[in-house]
Amino acid sequence: HVLCRACWTSHLATSNRCPTCDNPVEKARLVPGDHTLASLLDDLVVRCHEHVAGCTWTGPRSNYVSHTCAHRPCPGRCGLRGTAAILGQHLATGECTGGGDSLDEGLAHNGAPMAADPARDVAAGLRQLREAVIAPDDMIKLNVSGTRIDVPKSILNSRAKSLLSELANPDSGFPCWPDGSYFVSRSASRVSAMVDWLLHGELPTELDEDSVRRLSDEARFWRLPEFASALHDEVERRARRISPDLLTQYLTVSGLGKGRLALPEADLSDRYLAGAQLRGAMLQRAKLSRANMQYVQLADADLSGAMLAHCKLREADLSGANLEGADLSDADLTGANLTNARLQGAILTKTVLLRANLTGADLTGQQLQMQDLQDVNLTEAKLNGARLEGSNLDGAILSKAQLEGTDLSAQNLENRDLRGCNLTSCKLREARLVGADLTDANLSCAILDKADLRKTALERTNLQRASLVAADLTAATSKNADLGNAVLDGANLTDLDLSGANCTRASFRRARMCATNLSGATLTEACLEVVSFERVKLAEADLSKTNLCDWNLSGFDLTGVNFTDAILVRADFSGAILQCARLVRADLRAAILLAADLGHADLTDAKADGANFSQAILAEAILSGVDLTTSNLVEARLQGATLINTTFLNSLHPDIDGPRRAALTGDTAVRNLAQCRFIHQFSIGKTEEYTYDCRLCGLRAKGRRWCETCGVYVCPGCVPAHRDLLAAR
Repeated sequence: HVLCRACWTSHLATSNRCPTCDNPVEKARLVPGDHTLASLLDDLVVRCHEHVAGCTWTGPRSNYVSHTCAHRPCPGRCGLRGTAAILGQHLATGECTGGGDSLDEGLAHNGAPMAADPARDVAAGLRQLREAVIAPDDMIKLNVSGTRIDVPKSILNSRAKSLLSELANPDSGFPCWPDGSYFVSRSASRVSAMVDWLLHGELPTELDEDSVRRLSDEARFWRLPEFASALHDEVERRARRISPDLLTQYLTVSGLGKGRLALPEADLSDRYLAGAQLRGAMLQRAKLSRANMQYVQLADADLSGAMLAHCKLREADLSGANLEGADLSDADLTGANLTNARLQGAILTKTVLLRANLTGADLTGQQLQMQDLQDVNLTEAKLNGARLEGSNLDGAILSKAQLEGTDLSAQNLENRDLRGCNLTSCKLREARLVGADLTDANLSCAILDKADLRKTALERTNLQRASLVAADLTAATSKNADLGNAVLDGANLTDLDLSGANCTRASFRRARMCATNLSGATLTEACLEVVSFERVKLAEADLSKTNLCDWNLSGFDLTGVNFTDAILVRADFSGAILQCARLVRADLRAAILLAADLGHADLTDAKADGANFSQAILAEAILSGVDLTTSNLVEARLQGATLINTTFLNSLHPDIDGPRRAALTGDTAVRNLAQCRFIHQFSIGKTEEYTYDCRLCGLRAKGRRWCETCGVYVCPGCVPAHRDLLAAR
């Protein structure tokens, strides 16, 4: 139940039960009343409580507190009530039958009116009357464009900073007419209204937009800003007035604040509703244009289709509100709370959203071109398909926002928090994203051509089928990012960290890779044509099915790299580290592997004819089925290498004429092939029908056993004896 603060205080001093329902009441649980109801009640026209005694004052309830009634009870306590003049005559003629105070004693106690008894103010009223009578010499005569206006000097002197005080200054030098007046060429009606306010605090009855503007201009001319402020305050106070029918409807529906306000299609234009408690209000299609709704509580309210153009909604609470199709053009929503608000189809033309909280708000397809969204919180907001061209997003928070299909071309998103954002198919051409955090963001099919992504965090970011043509990713971090089928043609990837990233079938044509980290990255079937490769880290990378023809990878650390089915024709691996690398079925024809370290590498079924393995380390390497036709293995180290079905035609066989074919003969072969292994059915091209002399028995027979340690053929019957001979050395 609703009571004023004073009534609650006095009642709870003697009882802890509600005076209406008699239920227990705890003072700590009392809450402020409904400000909307208080605002509506303040606009009710009331009369003075002394109307029975003859007081004719009527006015808004909000002005009743400042009303000073001239009617008082008789100090003689006879029951008569009247003005000071009536009471004075009543006491002077002896008509009073009460036994109270005398006239002087009854009117004053201790030299001041008694606050407890209004009748004690009679003497003060007489003194005010004497002060109201002003001597002629204390008046200033004004002739305002032919209209005579007299103003007390005391009033003019009270406004020391205004031009009016100069009229009361005899040394001002203003010309005085023969009748003692000053002629002023200004509007008489406006000056008269200003003087009435100075004398009585009264403002014109009719105040429209045009009259307020004209009177404000007059106030500025006379250097009287207080008058202009009073005008605007009065306009706002009058705007609060709501028709009695509307008040009745509100009281009926809300049950004195117990229910939800239901005023669909109501006309509340130009109303003053600042701070009103309208949580959950039903205001569908309501007219609220130019209404002052600052700090209003409209959480979970239904404002679908409402007219809110030019409305003041600064710091308003619109969390969870339904604003679908609402007209918010030119509305001021600075600092407003729009968390989880629905704004589909709303008109936001020139809407001020500075510092607004739009967390989780639905802005799907909104037209936000040239919008000022500075410092706006758009966390988890739905902006799919929204138009943001030319918008100011400085300081905006876009973490986990839904921006699918949004156009953010040329936007400045430097150092912006975009973690977890959905930017699928988003247009970010030439966008500035320096230092932005796009961790876990979805940028699949996004267009980032010529975007500035320096030092951007792209860890675990989805960039599948994204276009990053000529983008600058210098010093960016893309660990474990997904760049499958992405296009990075001409991109600057200097110092980019792509370790663990998926770059399957990605295109890097003419890209610059200087000190790029591709360790553990998957580059299967990636296009690396004409790529500038300098100091790139490729350890454990997956380059299977990649075309690296004519690439210069000399000196690179390629430990554990997967080159399965890669095309490495004429590639230069001089001095490269290829330990544990997978080169299964790789095309190494004419490749240069001079002094390369291929220890434990797997070259099964690789094509290496014409390759240069001179001084290469192939210890424990798997060379099964490798075609080493015409390859150069001079001083190559093959300790423990697996050479099953390896083809050495014209490259390794010691008994065939020609210096190229004696690469493993002599002391070098014995020293490098320390672990002698006999390989069954070792083939030298098509030599199964050839016969050779056994080095032990001298018999001519088909050579089927090759001693890698000695570089000789022995017949099958002499193999055990040859092994015993080696053991005895």
